Amino acid sequence: MLIVSNFNIRIHSPRSHIVYNVAISTRHYLNNLNKYYDSVFFQNNLRKEQIKERMLKSQPHKTRNLMNSYHNERLAEMVKKAFEKNPILEYKQELIQQFQPIFLDPYPESYLGFRTHFFAPRKWFAGRYFDTFNFNLTIVWFMTLVLYFTLHFKALKRIIDSVSVINLKKIFKFLFIKH
Repeated sequence: MLIVSNFNIRIHSPRSHIVYNVAISTRHYLNNLNKYYDSVFFQNNLRKEQIKERMLKSQPHKTRNLMNSYHNERLAEMVKKAFEKNPILEYKQELIQQFQPIFLDPYPESYLGFRTHFFAPRKWFAGRYFDTFNFNLTIVWFMTLVLYFTLHFKALKRIIDSVSVINLKKIFKFLFIKH
């Protein structure tokens, strides 16, 4: 994870010429990296379009049916956030990616934590990644079983009955009325 404070540069320090040279070198490196990945993207996109064109020429009806059945342009825009104004936000001294969250793996917060961003492709739990669909399905079934056994053994009634033994009126009087 990138931390914004790591990139603060003080120009008026005694070593400002060294910091300036590092900043120029870093910018040059990042520009070269950007050019490289732009060319990789262009080559792969060109290859994808050639395959699509070949499929449209050989089997136009079948290809259009596949495209219409399995591609939703509006859903793709929403999932990729293609028109996001701020692709990267700074929040609490961290840089957060807003652009194309569907391709971003969640950052593990703890060993048992499984909170992720909305379109996360995988969930982190118990030290490893799980497919989101399978993980969510497992949680739904687990909760269904827990609720079933809660109803079957009348556990909710037992909990309420055990709590009702405690005299709540006396507790509220003690807590909220001045003596």
